[in-house]
Amino acid sequence: MRSKPANAIALLLILASFVCLVPGLYRPALTLDISPVLPFLGKMAIYHQTRSIIGTIRNLYDTGNTLVAGLILLFSVAIPLAKGLILLYALAWEKAPYRMQLYRFVSAIGKWSMADVFVMGVFLAFLATGAAEGVTAKLEDGFWCFLGYCLLSVASAQLMRLGGKAE
Repeated sequence: MRSKPANAIALLLILASFVCLVPGLYRPALTLDISPVLPFLGKMAIYHQTRSIIGTIRNLYDTGNTLVAGLILLFSVAIPLAKGLILLYALAWEKAPYRMQLYRFVSAIGKWSMADVFVMGVFLAFLATGAAEGVTAKLEDGFWCFLGYCLLSVASAQLMRLGGKAE
């Protein structure tokens, strides 16, 4: 694939990833419900919670879990935003200073991005709750948007061609 068409597709994928990232952060991602059936009492609702990524960060911060909130903010919000903006910069300005270094930096921080780890963790938590009676988890729109962001972001970086070759 030649560099111009590949970069045009990569640009569209980056923009589409941002379109997915925003609702992925703010829309509910997971609903957890714990309602066991107790002898003589029947079904009893113990816990019901629906959260988005931003809502989870806010809740962790409000409850004094500042370090965890900060790490989720860094790896699920700041790094994805920085990665996308840097890739847009590298694509948009062929004569941009430090273009290749920025692309290599994005490749390096991509390894530290927790987006894929988050998506897999939520998905595994969802699957694991099926084994416990009275515990249900439902993946919400935010999860699927965030998953879309992850896939589009990886695809865009893979398609980019800087200097006429894959980096």
